[in-house]
Amino acid sequence: MSVLEDVLSELKRTGFRNIALYNWHFENAGFIYEPAYLVSEQNPELKIVVIEDVFPEFTAERRRVIWPDEFPGLALEHAAVIETSLWMHFDPTAVRTDRMAPDTPQRVVNHDVVPIDTRMSTASGSLSSPVSASADKGRMLTEWLVERVIGILDEEFPLDGSAPGDRNGERRSLRG
Repeated sequence: MSVLEDVLSELKRTGFRNIALYNWHFENAGFIYEPAYLVSEQNPELKIVVIEDVFPEFTAERRRVIWPDEFPGLALEHAAVIETSLWMHFDPTAVRTDRMAPDTPQRVVNHDVVPIDTRMSTASGSLSSPVSASADKGRMLTEWLVERVIGILDEEFPLDGSAPGDRNGERRSLRG
């Protein structure tokens, strides 16, 4: 948290006024939000947007495309279809398809248990099966993720100086 606080303070010192922090890993949310809040409180002219919910809307149609059998829920997507598909898209050599297994934990709950209950994990580390992952799904997921981030940045950091969300019903795209 101190490192992030220092980085944010230095970005502000060097002239940045708009900063977006993108957190993929839910468990890190508090460690990101706290320094963002502290630096923002000390520098009211600085705007920090913390993107904690990185995923696009998984409509019924998108869920059918990514998880044709059954959507396990995002909580069980660790090392499963989303992450494996993204790796297959960006660096297929990093994916050991021969080691992919249709693992599921013996116990699934919506809370944490300390010490760790090993039945809440699997031998492979996947919390649901990555077997249906593909580079094509990784490409689609990338497009959806980028669109979501661009939408947030367009809304929060308008180039025309208007207030966030005030676009007269129009969306600007950074893609040209």
